[in-house]
Amino acid sequence: MIAIEAITSALSYVALALVLGQLVVAGFVLPKGEPQELRRCLLIFARSSLCIFLCSSTLALLIQGAKLQRGIPSAELLWRYVTAAQSGKVWLARELYAIALTMGLWFVIRQEAGINSARFLTILALPLVASRSLTSHAVAVREDAAIAVSADALHLIVTALWAGGLIALWRALRLTTKEASQPRAWTAAVVNRFSRLALVS
Repeated sequence: MIAIEAITSALSYVALALVLGQLVVAGFVLPKGEPQELRRCLLIFARSSLCIFLCSSTLALLIQGAKLQRGIPSAELLWRYVTAAQSGKVWLARELYAIALTMGLWFVIRQEAGINSARFLTILALPLVASRSLTSHAVAVREDAAIAVSADALHLIVTALWAGGLIALWRALRLTTKEASQPRAWTAAVVNRFSRLALVS
């Protein structure tokens, strides 16, 4: 059970790192004048990653319920967990926030909105990544818990920006090579922008 719980937890964080990476590349790394379809592909991948996060979070809830009930959890037990336990409340808030973010992404993709929408969604994704700290070991620190949680949240965000952004950069460069060849100056600009982001991270 512990192994499944660890895999599910890792999968949910990887999914969030991919969401943040795709969004930051679409909104901040791509220079102006990039193919509109490229940004759209990144946003679609971010939306798919959010769906993976929602599924893995739901699985994590079922695993938590199975641990509490020592078997298949009942709906009543799961409801009590998400409404009474602190970690359950955090789970519920994260799920609702992720659903709202998924709907926002769906709307932006459908409207073919520009760079400002991608930037806005990137900012909105930060609390979802950081909120993982509210159920981490940092919460258990007795002295200066706020500092421990804040440091953990910052760590999670910058790791997601760097690792998720690296995968998004690879996808963006691969897509432009396959579909619409861009000049070397464009590729250099994209890599330089990402390098600055990676350095700050």
